[in-house]
Amino acid sequence: MNASRPVYQLPPCPAWDVEGTESWLTDQAAQGLMLTRDGFFAGFASFERTEPQDVRYRLEAAPKPVSFWADDGGKPDPEAEHLNAAYGWEYVASRGQFYIYRTSSPEARELNTDPKVQAIALDLVRKRERGSCLNLLFWTLIYPLLGMRGGILLAAVEAGSWFVLWTLLMIFWFFLRSLTGLLYLRKLRKKLAAGEAPDHRQNWRKSLRRRRLATLALVLLSIAWAATALRLWSDDVMDVYKHPLTDQVQLPFATIADFLPGDWQRDDMNWTNTIERRTDWLAPDIIHFNETGSVSLGDGRSLQGGLIIDYYEARTDWLAHWLFLDLQRAAKRTRDYEVLPAVVVGADETAVYREYFPTLLIRQGNRVLQAIFYQTSPNYTMPMEQWGQVLADSIQ
Repeated sequence: MNASRPVYQLPPCPAWDVEGTESWLTDQAAQGLMLTRDGFFAGFASFERTEPQDVRYRLEAAPKPVSFWADDGGKPDPEAEHLNAAYGWEYVASRGQFYIYRTSSPEARELNTDPKVQAIALDLVRKRERGSCLNLLFWTLIYPLLGMRGGILLAAVEAGSWFVLWTLLMIFWFFLRSLTGLLYLRKLRKKLAAGEAPDHRQNWRKSLRRRRLATLALVLLSIAWAATALRLWSDDVMDVYKHPLTDQVQLPFATIADFLPGDWQRDDMNWTNTIERRTDWLAPDIIHFNETGSVSLGDGRSLQGGLIIDYYEARTDWLAHWLFLDLQRAAKRTRDYEVLPAVVVGADETAVYREYFPTLLIRQGNRVLQAIFYQTSPNYTMPMEQWGQVLADSIQ
């Protein structure tokens, strides 16, 4: 093998595992693999092949946040680096919230001779890791839930309950890894505060296979999740599930043609006469329906307008009730929301409000239907009680 060609490895222990990382890097040097300068990137470690060497590696808690985007590039202060170099320690790289130093001199004294001082320095890392853990929980779970304002089920069936569950499991996994790191640092801090030195020769090979498989699985699942999220977003933008409305489509609810007897004519506008139909484990039938047209009544009058329906057939009645409430919450978030006088249509639950147009929301058993019927007839207007009753009867 070409000696100048770097060797890449997946670290067997996480960035917060101080003792495991030190032991692993020391054993790698004994096998002729020396960590390259700034040798950690994208979760991998880069090594160069040399003769086997007796090298000690030490991790030092960074006194300030370590980041590639920081002004210092995530490196220690030059004064600290030069001082450690005077004692025989070379700065190599940073990983997580730690600086990595090494020495091949057996006479070089330890970087930190007082474990209690190390414990104090470790407190800063613990504080940052605790903040990162809370930030992860807030931005990936609490903030989205606050944005939904309770519309969890509606978001789940629209995005796909399987994908939402996958997302929650990924969040839990990342949070659990972060929490595990906090518990380890707490344990190490107690050990140092008691005056005990870190174990620089820890058996990092213990559970090596399990750890690497878990890390690889997390990486692959994260890539798969990102690809799936991109595909779902693309399908939504490209209206993959939306199709032109035809008379052959079988619907579980009434349409404008059912409101009044007469000559029904759908407008020749495919961009308004569309249907989007999907299925989900929590709601086996989800329909977004948009129709415009007119019914000639035969006496010179006509019923004209557009009907917009969001229909959900939930798996159970209580899920339908939850969807009913979520749709109300979603409407309340709009700027023009206004509660309108109640309309009696004989359904299990009914709500009437103005979102942008007067809207009727009804639930009958495990079926929920939200309808907007905007009318443009110059000589006839159908009351909501009348067309709402037709819709309610159709989903009995």
